Amino acid sequence: MACFIRDDLKHAFGELSPLQFTSPPTITQDLRTLIEQPELRERLGREGRQYCEQTHCSERVARLLKSIYEEAMANPRPVDAEKVLDFINLLEMNRQKRHAQSSTRPEQNRKTSRSLWDKLLKRK
Repeated sequence: MACFIRDDLKHAFGELSPLQFTSPPTITQDLRTLIEQPELRERLGREGRQYCEQTHCSERVARLLKSIYEEAMANPRPVDAEKVLDFINLLEMNRQKRHAQSSTRPEQNRKTSRSLWDKLLKRK
């Protein structure tokens, strides 16, 4: 899959990510390379499936979520209610935006709550 990921977010995909990183200035050449090299497309496809099965399998996600809860229970901290409300508002705005665009561009409506949370945490 060819996609644009900001440099400051690439680390979240790990070293073994099969994504073909691209950017607006290079997307034409990057897509041309994928079109002209079927073996590269096939390899990225195989690696992509393996990556998803390993990274997003229910057992791994459950273990990760369990560890997050265990950490929260072991080290309780006060909740910043303002940040929580901002996060809820971001989710609602994103939901409304997706709903408004759903009939025209459903493929662009896949923002995760994690990316929204990252945006919120970076705000001052």
